[in-house]
Amino acid sequence: QGSFGMTEKKKEEETLPKNELLTLIQSHRNAAMDLNEDPGRFWAELFRMYIVEVNHHSDDLTEDDDLLWYVKKVERVEGATTNFDDGEEADSLNEENFFVLRKTDANLPTLTDPINWEETVYLNTIMHQFTYKLSIAICRKKMSQSSKLEIVRRVNKKVYASPSKRRMDSKAGETIYTYPLIYFAVDDFEDCFKTLCIDKGQQICVQLSAYDVQTNKKCTLFQGGVLYDALHELFDWRKNSWSRIWKSGDLEFLPLVGPRGKGKAQVAVGIADNEESSNANVFQRFASSFSKPTEENPTLNTFLTYITLSWESIINDLLWK
Repeated sequence: QGSFGMTEKKKEEETLPKNELLTLIQSHRNAAMDLNEDPGRFWAELFRMYIVEVNHHSDDLTEDDDLLWYVKKVERVEGATTNFDDGEEADSLNEENFFVLRKTDANLPTLTDPINWEETVYLNTIMHQFTYKLSIAICRKKMSQSSKLEIVRRVNKKVYASPSKRRMDSKAGETIYTYPLIYFAVDDFEDCFKTLCIDKGQQICVQLSAYDVQTNKKCTLFQGGVLYDALHELFDWRKNSWSRIWKSGDLEFLPLVGPRGKGKAQVAVGIADNEESSNANVFQRFASSFSKPTEENPTLNTFLTYITLSWESIINDLLWK
């Protein structure tokens, strides 16, 4: 009694549909609060029934599928930020505000432990109950229909939710804990998006979608685009420094804000390689930068490194879309 670990007896809940959990969450959030009810008990029971005691059925099970994510009960500091921007990192969290255990752990937290059970349910719902697909496309306007876009190239990539991130613009690649921000990172971005080159008159379009692992119902979490001109202008501004020697292949990591301020993305941008520049050494590139003008509208390589959203934004979309 009191422990929310696995029980010896198999439960019927093991085959409950995933959307039933979202339905219960939605109903509870809409209901009037009972002042005599312990607010943590409902969420702790929900966590036990639908997360701990339910086997996660997926086509690509990994050793992480039996992980349980617990959010600590902490006082929210007014004005505190977890806004981790490209290059300029916010102050790192003093300590992780979550911890991870396996379902087989003999000492799983109980109702009386300092756990934020509501956020724990939300975080595990994000981590376990959905798969995520990132779609990145280079588009251009159709000549006959100015408001319509046609896809020139597109890459789809399965990504994973994480309450931490690894800095892509640092060789050390240190891990930073980001919860309540959830990151969807692409560690192999250079290989994955090597075919996505953008030219004048085109734009890069990004979409992040969540799929229920049983019903395959789709929910769009993030959708946005940026024109070549805007990307090139930001790239030039970041590149215009005497402290660096320009060379083809150098990447600038550019932060992009989602539509209406919802979410953020980071795009690594560089001048697309050509045979002449790729074979030149650093001194030849330095000399050539003075002997010939830089191409006005060069083809740019574009690599999406991550999208980040708050857990509140993700849960609201999953519940109401």
